[in-house]
Amino acid sequence: MPMSSPRNVLPFPLTRRHVFIRRLAAQVLARTPALGVKHFAHQLRRQAKSLRHKGFDEAVVEQQTTNLERAVRAQMWRFMLGADAPPPGRRDNG
Repeated sequence: MPMSSPRNVLPFPLTRRHVFIRRLAAQVLARTPALGVKHFAHQLRRQAKSLRHKGFDEAVVEQQTTNLERAVRAQMWRFMLGADAPPPGRRDNG
């Protein structure tokens, strides 16, 4: 059985997942600062693990998680500055 080469092209970049980005930004902001940072880091690690599991190059994983982090941080700023309302839902402190 031939070895498969690592994937280099991601057909659906993580930054296109607008609902996920908005939800994650809201979840981070709903927590205490320390728990928000921990939750955010955990979610970024989960996304990276998922991409690795799908066979993507480490360079692609790094690029995608960096871009996702930037997109979530930008969304958090939009929420904080009132340029966008966070999605309705319960406030979660855990």
